[in-house]
Amino acid sequence: MINNLNNGIIHIEEPGISDIIKKAVEKNIYTASLTPQKADAFIITVPTPYIVENYSCDLSYVVSACESIIPYLEKGNTIIVESTIAPMSTDDVIKPI
Repeated sequence: MINNLNNGIIHIEEPGISDIIKKAVEKNIYTASLTPQKADAFIITVPTPYIVENYSCDLSYVVSACESIIPYLEKGNTIIVESTIAPMSTDDVIKPI
C-alpha cells in the first residue's frame, strides 16, 4: 500500500484524487510512510475498528499515530485525521494529545 501511494497509485474512488496524488508525487511534495518524518502536513490514515458492545470506534490507532508525530510537529504544521471517527472525537480525544 505505501509503495503504491509513493508511486501515485491510489485505491480510493474519489473524483480527482488520483490525479492530485500523482501530481504531488511527481513534484516530490507527497510521501507516504509508516513512520513519521519531518513534514509541513501530516495525514493520519489508520484503521478505526468498530466496537459492537458500545457502538463506537476504537481510536487507539489514531491516538498512537497522533502521539508518534509529536516530536516532528512545528508551529504552522497541518494535521489531517482521515480515519472514521465519531463526531467530537477530534475535540475530545485528539486535541488533548
